[in-house]
Amino acid sequence: TRRHHALQFDHGAQYLRPHSKRSSALFSEWKKAGIIEKWSPIALELPPRKKIDTASWYVGVPKQSILAEHLSQKLDITHSFKVDSIKQENGAWFIVGDDQNPVGPFDAIFVTCPAEQTAELVKNFKTLAKRAQAIQTRPCLAAMVSFEEEVVVDFEAAFIKNSPLAWVCLDSSKPGRPSGENWVLHGSESWSIEHLEDNPQKIADLMLEAFAEICYGELPEVSYCRSHRWRFAFSGSPDKQSHVLDSNLLLGLAGDWCHTANVDGAFWSGHDLAVSYHKLFAERSSSK
Repeated sequence: TRRHHALQFDHGAQYLRPHSKRSSALFSEWKKAGIIEKWSPIALELPPRKKIDTASWYVGVPKQSILAEHLSQKLDITHSFKVDSIKQENGAWFIVGDDQNPVGPFDAIFVTCPAEQTAELVKNFKTLAKRAQAIQTRPCLAAMVSFEEEVVVDFEAAFIKNSPLAWVCLDSSKPGRPSGENWVLHGSESWSIEHLEDNPQKIADLMLEAFAEICYGELPEVSYCRSHRWRFAFSGSPDKQSHVLDSNLLLGLAGDWCHTANVDGAFWSGHDLAVSYHKLFAERSSSK
């Protein structure tokens, strides 16, 4: 979730949808906790202006990132630490920062980065590295735009074909969001790849031009417009296993690229890895 003064944009995952029975149960828990709500926008597929069923769409309230905040309540988290490598010495794990100073020791390490970044971090552990190297992640360029007046369209969210854009939505139509004409635009896969290294202003301008082509009349005056590059946005061919755990090294891998390429897939991948480690820890403790 990106903030700019009073503005707010969910510029990454646009909505959540349960893809399994256990995900439905999980969403029920989140709903009872008050961190997600149904989002039922007027949603279309363009062309041919086909209406989309949004009955299973949820969003975090008052922002998508509330999910991470909720899940991390009991965790000790260190921010703004760039990991250069990981290493194991005398049976203990250490995380090495870009200043080459190791942090640790740790009993185990779980890597939940995108596949390409995971492959780099575990490159010295060939079997695990090979699993991550087999995945290709696709990028997505995003733009966050706020207009002075109402944008004249007949939808609040839309999937778009044959355009530089793949998705647009009125972010302020989501429950609990600040009011206003605050829109999120996502580039199509091919367009995002083509313009991945363009400067941020050019990306924002081009996406705004593409948005104008699907609106009625001219766009209102823009009060805010920024782009964001999701270099690792969509997982390629997910591994059939929900996670990977080397029981000898105590090194684990998780992420949507291990499970299914959606939010609950990423959640269950990390969850299942933690359960596997807990079982292994319990077994080793009982055998002593």
